[in-house]
Amino acid sequence: MKAIRGRLADIFLLLSFWIKKRFPELSIWNTLDRFSQSREDKGITSDKKPQTSFWRKTLNVSFSILGIILIMTGLSLAIWISRPYITLLLSTSKIEALENKVRIGLVHGNRIIIPTALVDAPILEGVSKGQLSRGVCHISQSPSPGEGGNCIIEGHNLAEFGWWRLQSFFSMLEVLDKGTPIYIFYNGKRYVYKVKEKTYKNIEDPTLYDLSHGERLTLLTCVSTWSPTIYTNRRTVIVAYPQ
Repeated sequence: MKAIRGRLADIFLLLSFWIKKRFPELSIWNTLDRFSQSREDKGITSDKKPQTSFWRKTLNVSFSILGIILIMTGLSLAIWISRPYITLLLSTSKIEALENKVRIGLVHGNRIIIPTALVDAPILEGVSKGQLSRGVCHISQSPSPGEGGNCIIEGHNLAEFGWWRLQSFFSMLEVLDKGTPIYIFYNGKRYVYKVKEKTYKNIEDPTLYDLSHGERLTLLTCVSTWSPTIYTNRRTVIVAYPQ
């Protein structure tokens, strides 16, 4: 206990010395000088420091390494979570280009454009592995845009497990907020929807491919995650209604 008090006093004196150099006009230094002189009279000097044992040094190094690992892990997780927003921050020109494309209306074929999510993909009919690699897929059993029912469009999210994988057509759906406009160009007409809600459902959920009445647009993609179980069993569901 005496050794601990002595160390604290040494630290206090070193800190005081620095502050004294920085602010010499303070009157408290007379008191500190008397305190230092009293320690010297009792034979207590800052030169006498206990030796650090091998195991203590090893423990200190281990804690330092563990701290660095935890910091790096935390930074990696923060970057991973914020990756969609970093991508958007660096893609201002792409967003503006998509907004201009929608405004001018020079869109050929069936296409979905969501500027704020960097979505610009062809809409293909029917779902298959080959189709999903070339665009997003309209569920054939669901109504087409403008037919008065739930138009369901499904697309890949290939950016779940690492920076090394390229983003796919629906990899940025996570950033969509309520009120975000979605533009559908289908059979020569333009349809505008606004996001109403974003939910997450298991693939066994009977409402995932809801064909009940009421005109709306539903976008489906895999949930962005590190877990392969959630990746295969859950979907991000975006529901939007005609503007």
